[in-house]
Amino acid sequence: MASAKHPKVGYMTSITSKNEQVKLVDEMKAEMGYQKLTCQKLSDLTGVSKSMISQVLIGKRNPSIETLMRMCVGLGFWPSDVIDRELPIESAIKYIIDGKKLKDAKRLTGVPVSLLKKFYNDTDFMEHAIFVDED
Repeated sequence: MASAKHPKVGYMTSITSKNEQVKLVDEMKAEMGYQKLTCQKLSDLTGVSKSMISQVLIGKRNPSIETLMRMCVGLGFWPSDVIDRELPIESAIKYIIDGKKLKDAKRLTGVPVSLLKKFYNDTDFMEHAIFVDED
């Protein structure tokens, strides 16, 4: 799972506990119901395919850390709002929102700059993330 170039990626690409996955998916379902969002509408908001969202929600697929962050932030919450810890990617994104450079966020969290750039260069995601961070 972890590549030679980025040995920490494997550590960050999945949620380590099945219990955390269940809590996050339950919260996603609740938020989708509360906001009256379909899988298609969440797909439009996040850039995650409708098929992937559906498979995550029914437990057929475990989301990558990127997919997880996109879904949670798209629904208006951070993973740490639901589980009892902050994921390294969440910390890194919050550092970027606070004005830190990508390389500093990487140094502080271990998250590869290549992954951080995917979020940083996605204006819609960053706007959602800033809004969620203000709550």
